[in-house]
Amino acid sequence: MKCFIAPILICSLCAFLQAHQIQKGDPVTAVLDALGQPEGIIEVNGVEAYSYPQGVIRIQNGIVMSVSDDFYSESGIYEVEADSLETNSKPPPNSLQLTLGANEPEEVVAAVPEFRWFQNYGEARVLAQQTQRPLLLFFTGSDWCGWCHRLQDEVLKTSQFKDFAKDKLILVEVDFPNGFRLPRNISEQNEKLKNTWSVRGFPTIVLLDAQENYLTRGGYARGGAQPFIEWLASNIPGSPNYQGPQSQSQGLALFGISLTSPAGLLKIALIGIGILILLNKVFRR
Repeated sequence: MKCFIAPILICSLCAFLQAHQIQKGDPVTAVLDALGQPEGIIEVNGVEAYSYPQGVIRIQNGIVMSVSDDFYSESGIYEVEADSLETNSKPPPNSLQLTLGANEPEEVVAAVPEFRWFQNYGEARVLAQQTQRPLLLFFTGSDWCGWCHRLQDEVLKTSQFKDFAKDKLILVEVDFPNGFRLPRNISEQNEKLKNTWSVRGFPTIVLLDAQENYLTRGGYARGGAQPFIEWLASNIPGSPNYQGPQSQSQGLALFGISLTSPAGLLKIALIGIGILILLNKVFRR
């Protein structure tokens, strides 16, 4: 009977992974969403082996490197040798730099992916410098933030945004989940980025140029992808509608309303007056 268990488990892994489309290049969040927390994690030289009943998935810098079943033993224990996890990348640093929280890659593949969200800021940073594209940082709580989900559904996951961003931006997801753990280097990196750019709420979009100079910031606003794209384009150097650099205070907004422009302040004041009138009517009853 035992001789049939291993093949069944291996086949179930293949079918399960295929159904959930877990493959090389996927973020670790996709693995955790599909398979849940692993039974164990072994880390060697910055590569983590996530052990599941059906097989082992190798993760480096928050990205799936390989999915395999050849670590399976009949005892049900995954025997991962250090030699099988060798990598040419540098080991995680003991302390983080100001803006570079994860391992900075020794090199980035010249071929730029058409559309991809990076989790490793160091990799995205190098690619931005090589391609001279701005960095878009999306600060989110992927498993709890309702407004973040709305921004994704209405803007970031749309084909309209993907067509715009694929050859103009380097995209970075800076995640702060509650229900699962990110790899330690990614978690520390994200905390450093949040503090560097004074992020106080989610979702927050921070736009930087290729040299990591601040361009603008914003959040969720109703209207869908087109207004969001127009706002981005007006803040990207070299675009026809570029409005020039902003200070961080100039980019502050509440539900898409500027907190520093006269028009924005007038809108906030009118909304406040409307709320006070409504509350007055309610309490008079």
